[in-house]
Amino acid sequence: SDVPDSVQSVIAARLDLLADGLRTGDTDWGRLTLTGNGDLQTQAVALQLTGELLEAELGLAGRLERGDGGWQWQGRLEEALLAAAEQRWRLQAPATLEHLADGRLLLGPQCWRSSNASLCGEGEQRLLPEPSLRYRLRDFDLTTLARWLPADFAWQGELNGDVELDLPEAGPQGRVRLDAGRGSLRVRESGEWLDFPYQALFLDGRLQPE
Repeated sequence: SDVPDSVQSVIAARLDLLADGLRTGDTDWGRLTLTGNGDLQTQAVALQLTGELLEAELGLAGRLERGDGGWQWQGRLEEALLAAAEQRWRLQAPATLEHLADGRLLLGPQCWRSSNASLCGEGEQRLLPEPSLRYRLRDFDLTTLARWLPADFAWQGELNGDVELDLPEAGPQGRVRLDAGRGSLRVRESGEWLDFPYQALFLDGRLQPE
């Protein structure tokens, strides 16, 4: 067996954690619930955060295995939800999640949806070390940003984007392309809304270490 005899006697365990009134500074994060069960070979974890600012749900499952290079965890992100104000992003299908013996944490291809908008991870994403991320955003409704914009400013339109981001020790590098297409910027002045329509709004930026 790959599991040492000294730990074979650990058949199963369960964890239940409840933390209420979580705060950082003036931010109230609400209630955190964490449940887990399994043994040293197979595990499952469920996390739920409920607060005024953010709602989050996360479900993981996998197994601990011993490979040629050492112990590694092979699992899946079974379900996930991130919600704040008008945004409600839900994972569309389970995605692989692996922590390899060499220390890499890898997330497989995945897609999230919020209403008509989609955010998809292109190929395998390295989360640790030195994250390497590739994401594609499509059909994002800019009016859903209203909560985070000044009260006298509004933005109507749809946003598409592509992000290639690497975060090595030397500093961030990559490319960000954002296309807001056709839309309208609205500004309220003296109680009246003024519209500033545009036919095209595009950003193509590159990140390079200093």
